[in-house]
Amino acid sequence: MRRIRGHGPAKSTLYRFLQEVAEGYGEWPSFKHRCFRCLMVDGTKVSLQGRGGGSEGKRQMRWALASEGVGRPFELVGFWVGKDWAFIRRELESCLN
Repeated sequence: MRRIRGHGPAKSTLYRFLQEVAEGYGEWPSFKHRCFRCLMVDGTKVSLQGRGGGSEGKRQMRWALASEGVGRPFELVGFWVGKDWAFIRRELESCLN
């Protein structure tokens, strides 16, 4: 965001937001009715901030994007904080066709 707009949220604000969204979202919906042809997954290590502002350590944040084909936009189909790749694969197999 900083690169595109010249400014962005503080790192702690961004980390706290991502943590709250990831923990509060629950289960991802099923996308079995969609015919996705391309899947892209990636991840990065993030530092998590607790409610009182203290550090909760570092965890992996991973996400998955899917597209219905060449020239079609990628859409977010899931993201996870602190989950391993095996868990993510099972989640994606259950919600993607």
